Amino acid sequence: MRHVSIADVVTGRFPLPGREHPRLVSELMQARDLPRFALADAAPDVRGWHVIAADRTSVGTVSRLIVEMRTGAVRYLMVTLDPRLERRARRVFASSVLVPVGLARRVDDLCTVLLDHITRDMLQSAPRIPDRPITRLDEEITLEHFGLPALDSHPDSVYAAEHFSLSALFKRPTE
Repeated sequence: MRHVSIADVVTGRFPLPGREHPRLVSELMQARDLPRFALADAAPDVRGWHVIAADRTSVGTVSRLIVEMRTGAVRYLMVTLDPRLERRARRVFASSVLVPVGLARRVDDLCTVLLDHITRDMLQSAPRIPDRPITRLDEEITLEHFGLPALDSHPDSVYAAEHFSLSALFKRPTE
């Protein structure tokens, strides 16, 4: 069964799905694929910033922002892991993992993103996301891996959980 995302339909890579299984369809796209996407209120773009895990180890960089198309809100950061930490580098082509945006805080002075509650080991064992549109199944597997609640099925509350809140990314750390 082919995984189809809204991005596939919008970009014409796949015709409008007839009765596609809802777990395979996602409302997410990469920010770079949305021509009218802009961060609100002159917020800094964290793409390219270093990522530090909860155990204070450097783990990689933010490579992409994953945006919910319906609201235009960033829901995930795509983190490309540092090849030195990638145990499976020879077996897995993709070295990127999804991180819910609510688990990240930024440190502007250092151009760094700190991850709350996600350690280096958790990232190393997280499901890898190939360079293709994100599916709902990708989201569910990622959330389960990090011990987070599953997505709500109601369209208005799918991303209502705190781990999808943008406010955490824009708070300065208290440490």
